Amino acid sequence: GAVDGVLVDGAALRELGHLQASADAYRTYEAITAAPAPGLALTEGKMGDTAAARRIADSLAALSRHQWIDPTTIASAYLGANDRDRAMQWVDTAFADKDFTLHFKGAYWLDPLRNYPRFIAMWNKVQKTVWK
Repeated sequence: GAVDGVLVDGAALRELGHLQASADAYRTYEAITAAPAPGLALTEGKMGDTAAARRIADSLAALSRHQWIDPTTIASAYLGANDRDRAMQWVDTAFADKDFTLHFKGAYWLDPLRNYPRFIAMWNKVQKTVWK
């Protein structure tokens, strides 16, 4: 629906380098849903505001204590805050929860971790669990 379109717009605009328009799209999502937008944390990080990205990541982590939120999206929010260690804690949670998102190489929001030794070790464990 319309809400999903706003998320897609925010991600596409960020990847095209239109950071302010991306942030605006994510803020529209937040206004519609009253929920924090993980993608906004990535955009804020790219805009240099890692403190804003951390606030979003922390609010997602807090919210996850009361409702399910994909751990990899929380990880991506911490990547926006430039905190790979906290991001990896959430990737580890995703692995422990058998989160299907980890099976997709196309999970671009985890790209900043792809060369990180902890992620490589976890990815190797994931690959052993995938049906061949």
